[in-house]
Amino acid sequence: SYTYDVIFCVACILIFSFTIYSEDYILGLPPMTRSTKHGQKTLSQCKLSSVVLFSVFIVGVTTFTELILFGNDMDLFAPVQTLPNMAICPYSISVFEYLLISSFSKLLVCLTYVLICLLFICRSKKIIWGGFFSVCIAATFIAFSRLPIRSAFSIFNYIFPQNLSDARSIFSQYSAIACFNNIIPAIPIVFGFYIILTAVLFVIIQKVASSYIQCACPTSVKIVKMHDCTISPKKRNSYSLNILNNEFYKCFISQRLYIIIVVAVPISIICQLQTPSVSNENVSEIYYREFISDYSGDSVDESLWSTIKSESINATALETKKMLWNNASSDFISGKISIAEYENILTECSDAVTKREVFRNVERYDDYLASCSEPVCFVYDTGWKFLFERSLDIPIYISVLLIASSLFTIETESQSSAYGMDVIIRTTTFGRRKTCCSKIAVSFFCCFLVYFCSELYMILYIADRYSLPLFDAPMQSITIFADSIHGFTLGQTFLLYELIRFVGILFFSLLFSGFSHLIKNSFISIICGVILISVLSLIVSDISVFLSYTY
Repeated sequence: SYTYDVIFCVACILIFSFTIYSEDYILGLPPMTRSTKHGQKTLSQCKLSSVVLFSVFIVGVTTFTELILFGNDMDLFAPVQTLPNMAICPYSISVFEYLLISSFSKLLVCLTYVLICLLFICRSKKIIWGGFFSVCIAATFIAFSRLPIRSAFSIFNYIFPQNLSDARSIFSQYSAIACFNNIIPAIPIVFGFYIILTAVLFVIIQKVASSYIQCACPTSVKIVKMHDCTISPKKRNSYSLNILNNEFYKCFISQRLYIIIVVAVPISIICQLQTPSVSNENVSEIYYREFISDYSGDSVDESLWSTIKSESINATALETKKMLWNNASSDFISGKISIAEYENILTECSDAVTKREVFRNVERYDDYLASCSEPVCFVYDTGWKFLFERSLDIPIYISVLLIASSLFTIETESQSSAYGMDVIIRTTTFGRRKTCCSKIAVSFFCCFLVYFCSELYMILYIADRYSLPLFDAPMQSITIFADSIHGFTLGQTFLLYELIRFVGILFFSLLFSGFSHLIKNSFISIICGVILISVLSLIVSDISVFLSYTY
């Protein structure tokens, strides 16, 4: 039942992988180790084989250590059903066989995760980037494993590494997967998937890591001159003379900033979906939506609050049901009602208890609307509240920080521009201004791209799950804007809210672009940005600008 050993195994294997892959770049060995196709292919095979063998060794040592610590009083040849939480295991295997299977599943998890990380590590010249991608991949797996899964026969109950690392999740009872209207045992599907994925990753990494790099080592100056003279003009690289195009390519493509955006957007979406208020749709919410739908129409005029609607809420038959339910037990004990009448009350009035808290929310909402001096509407406000009460999008801010901190330090940290143009374009005021404006345009584009992708998905998700009705209704129709003195509609408030969130991200990007340029160190800029994000996430609310006391 101990599964934390997988974390230590993965950490050991990653450290081993960082060493055998990144050290080549750090020591400047690629011109020698990649000088021939055969040598590079053989070296790549040796590195991959070393990772696999080291993984087997680490998992084996870990399992053996745990067996020494915990296995003294264990009957290894007893049925696996004697273990805790394994009483209904449908397989006739011994404890020792189950131990081997459990170790094998942990090995598959370690290998699969490390091989996915190696797709980035094997081409990364800096350990910090390999570590960053490894953490992002792990965070993605953890976030996906926490998504709500409604079907007991879904493959997602078993396919994530966190689930397979504990073999009890698939062996403690009969596990099956629904596939093409058939029920298939989960064990061969899951283990087969991981084995095939591991083999495919092995082949892909072999191809990626064994890319051929020709080592041109001229033996004399004469040969160099002859070689230069024979180069065809068609083979020379040509670059755009437009500074904006150059900066876009240098920052967005050459520095691989697009990878940060590709990683940040799904992490941001998953983090927002993990919010309990957004991810959990319970029965009470369904009842609440039904109640509000009775008093809310498709237009503003139909949804306006009125005394007739308020009286209908107060005179509902639910109150009578609640009284019958509460008095049923005492009336039956005192003999006022028969057993048949008592059972009938319990059957017909049971929803009164279930819907009691929901109806209290409706009554409070009605009281709030009645207290408003301006015309307001009954609005199904759950979706609107989820939309407006979101906190700062931390993954997006971190991605923007990474992008902003590298825009200007590309020049200062490498001591030269990507194509040797930096010295030329900075010699005049016009060149400096054009360069700065081009970098700001790149920053604006990256901010807009990462913000738009993340925000569009969340808006569509909330609108599909909870709906965002009555864009023309006054913003005071929702209780979170009770103290607002603005006369906006919900649609106008929504547009301003999105604008505020984007301007905040854009300002944050510009702030740390300038800061990293002043201190000429992207690492310190990133550290300061993370500290600022941590502080802001505790005190900043995007909707505070709409409230009266901050007007």
